[in-house]
Amino acid sequence: MHRNLPSFTARPAVTACFPSPVAKHALIGLTCSLGINCAARGIRVNSVLPGLILTESTGRWLAACPDPQA
Repeated sequence: MHRNLPSFTARPAVTACFPSPVAKHALIGLTCSLGINCAARGIRVNSVLPGLILTESTGRWLAACPDPQA
């Protein structure tokens, strides 16, 4: 099984970022389970987990971090 790391919050725990990793863990688990169950029928299962998107609110959050460059 080939796994790409789709988002920086998909695997590690990130401070003050509770809902995103939980949802991404769930989607990774669902994708793996569907892939295992559908592989025998030749069905491939993929998922898309977008990473950080720089919006106005994300920019404000990053600027408020102790070290925005980090």
